[in-house]
Amino acid sequence: MPASSEADALAQQARFVFKGTVQKLRASTLPDIKDKSGTVIVRVDEIIQAPEELSHFTGHDITVQLSGRKKVKVGEQNVFHTNGWLFGDSIAVVSLRQAVNSVGKIGFLYQQLRGTTAATQRWVRHLRRSSDGISWDDLVLTDTAASTPVRTFFPYIGDYNHLLAVGKDFYGIFSASNFPDQANFPNGVKYQRNANFSTHELFNIDGVTEVPVSIDPFYFKVME
Repeated sequence: MPASSEADALAQQARFVFKGTVQKLRASTLPDIKDKSGTVIVRVDEIIQAPEELSHFTGHDITVQLSGRKKVKVGEQNVFHTNGWLFGDSIAVVSLRQAVNSVGKIGFLYQQLRGTTAATQRWVRHLRRSSDGISWDDLVLTDTAASTPVRTFFPYIGDYNHLLAVGKDFYGIFSASNFPDQANFPNGVKYQRNANFSTHELFNIDGVTEVPVSIDPFYFKVME
């Protein structure tokens, strides 16, 4: 896929697109973000695309959670394709992860927070693919309650979000709640830990002692 088509495709998936200069590595503008291993502070130089609530951040420093293993340097200027993450005196946004397979199909892996209240909010992980950057499919990998487990620090589900194309196929990892409920995995799941999906319980290695719900890494493969 040509570079211009990739940029257009990124813009379609991202709500907040801006040109910015990296100010600090492993840093954050929001005190609630404790794990800064994947975050950087970026000054917004020019807004390319933004919803109304983010349209006034030109000239401001914001936090960007980088996707996958993306590397940046202080002083480097990039175009960032992101979606909103946290809001406060400043904002934090999540960079989108993309890959292109051997036949030119582009894939996007991203996580979306849906719902307006704590009781209704859910984290949804999408893999979207397109051969032309115009028509997209939408494969929902997980759809989990944002309150299970209870958040104790930021980032709640970590920054483990990676997508890789090998030949025609896509491989990826992401982190999500491990609450054992098949309804949370529309396309199925296989746990490598002891779990009872009927009673929604997790167990220790003895298969008897119950353990609390937590955040786990998940691996997937999509064959083309």
